[in-house]
Amino acid sequence: MSELGYAIQFLAAAVAVVASNIRRIVTALRADPREDHRARATRVTRMASSSRDRWALARSSA
Repeated sequence: MSELGYAIQFLAAAVAVVASNIRRIVTALRADPREDHRARATRVTRMASSSRDRWALARSSA
């Protein structure tokens, strides 16, 4: 592969990384800031009061 080919391949990889990071940032900005993932997980776990419910919850989320 020529040097130009390597340069184009490198540029394409760099653009893909930047696009991925932009997608992550946009997704984070769209998320509800009042309830992060850990807060939701804690609330759902508290709702599962018996050990059997917690076991079923753990199996369904795995």
